[in-house]
Amino acid sequence: MSEKISNRNNTSTWALIVSLMAMLLSLLVLMLWIFEVIPHSVITSETFIGACVTLLSIIVTIAVGWQIFNAIEMRQMMRELEEKQKNIDEAQRKLDKEVRKNYSHSLHLHHMTLAMQQEVAHQYAPAVFYYFGALYAGMELNMPYDNNDYI
Repeated sequence: MSEKISNRNNTSTWALIVSLMAMLLSLLVLMLWIFEVIPHSVITSETFIGACVTLLSIIVTIAVGWQIFNAIEMRQMMRELEEKQKNIDEAQRKLDKEVRKNYSHSLHLHHMTLAMQQEVAHQYAPAVFYYFGALYAGMELNMPYDNNDYI
């Protein structure tokens, strides 16, 4: 994050320097024109229009180049973000798998507890229901439980 901020500050510093240089150059040309270092007759309307078109074409070229540079940089950032998204998705899948495993484990233990309570209270129909629920949750875990034989 701090790298991006320093990069922005560096870019804005360069933009300020280039702007100041352009303004100083413009003032220098204005001063040369006012004090007639170069005679006015040298600058005709065709020359002035040609200079303006040349400057505009240079500015457009720089702007297009800058946009191409930004597009390339954006593609690199997109690749980095896609890679980070893949890592996040993989971590999410692992977390989901672990949560499901813990949920099934908790459900198995909960059903076992309820079944044993019902069995102690001589309520055999709900006890059988809870034992089947414990067996189902245990089978979802894909690992053997010591109490499967008991169930």
